[in-house]
Amino acid sequence: MMLSGWILLVVSWGVIVGLCVFCVVKVLTTQRANIHAPLEIDTGDLPGPHEPGR
Repeated sequence: MMLSGWILLVVSWGVIVGLCVFCVVKVLTTQRANIHAPLEIDTGDLPGPHEPGR
């Protein structure tokens, strides 16, 4: 393989691995105070207020 091929290979894999590392670090360092979920989540597995119990 030519030198330009090796350079392209190394740069491409460097970008892929760098992006993966960035994303993993970002996920693991996110504080719980910044993560929000809606208060009312209807999963459909429990009977609602207008439905009889099972």
